[in-house]
Amino acid sequence: MITKTSKPRSIPNSDAELVSILMPRPLHDAVDYPYALSVLDMMAGFQMNADQEDYFDAVATFVERYESEHQVIVAIIADRQESHVVKSRAATAPGRCPVFFE
Repeated sequence: MITKTSKPRSIPNSDAELVSILMPRPLHDAVDYPYALSVLDMMAGFQMNADQEDYFDAVATFVERYESEHQVIVAIIADRQESHVVKSRAATAPGRCPVFFE
């Protein structure tokens, strides 16, 4: 689980420092994706130099590609989670209709 922390006072200035945080490359799994999002979140809102902007754009492009390629999977997972919440709430509700929630 990713937890939000306070933003740093500054972000790395050079390509080498930025790459040491996260190599800008295609995202391949559910570990890469949230980590890349956290890097973008960390950088958002800062005045950036040209290297920082290029890095941000590269990571954002890989995030966008990952999201577009995995959109169906994310939608299915969200739908299943929502369905589970509805069923669990209904199961504890008085006068529930068991046929509807089975």
